[in-house]
Amino acid sequence: MKNPIKVKIIRNEKGLYAVIVAVSMFAIVGLVGLAIDIGYAYMVKTQLQNAADAGALAGAGTIYPANSSPLLATFPPPNFADAEKLANGFVQRNKADV
Repeated sequence: MKNPIKVKIIRNEKGLYAVIVAVSMFAIVGLVGLAIDIGYAYMVKTQLQNAADAGALAGAGTIYPANSSPLLATFPPPNFADAEKLANGFVQRNKADV
């Protein structure tokens, strides 16, 4: 008497490795693409940080004239307008993702 619950196991495994390789390649290509995107994001982040630093240093250097001295009785007022223009110019020249 045969047990009706038993399922017949198919032993034909032809083409199984092709399916495994196809699925593995799909996963590998996805991971490589993710690695490239993450690397690109870090590169753009570094470029943006460099642009912000260049603008800040350029603007800070022009707030007060170079020939001003704290020893003088009349210290010149800060020149924020020129500092902002110069800082924006440096940021525009150091764009990211170019």
